[in-house]
Amino acid sequence: MAIHHDSPSLIPSDFPPALAEDIRQELSRAGASAPVSVHPGRLRAICRRAAGIALRAVHDDAASEEHGSSAIGLLERLATDQHAPSDVAAAAARLRAKREGDDTSTMSPDPLADLARILHYCAGMLSKP
Repeated sequence: MAIHHDSPSLIPSDFPPALAEDIRQELSRAGASAPVSVHPGRLRAICRRAAGIALRAVHDDAASEEHGSSAIGLLERLATDQHAPSDVAAAAARLRAKREGDDTSTMSPDPLADLARILHYCAGMLSKP
């Protein structure tokens, strides 16, 4: 899979600049240049961490004890959030699936698209008063 961390549609333009930079830095860990071919498992891990950065900004309430503040915990929280749009919750559930040994039907076939969906959701949440 290829990753292009400067894609205009991946990080919303209305994201806070410091947060957008943190996410770009996480995505750049895939390699020095973009687009870069990345192992699918590594790409999913990078996308999980990038989603975690955005979700921590949204959930500045230190996250619930039930889910914790790790990227996986925050994705779990979003995946089960009844107030989140169903497509966003589904994207979180797909990114949350970790290993090939897990039920692979739930793993994200396009982690960048799922990340973009979550980032756009977070941008909307961060812009609310």
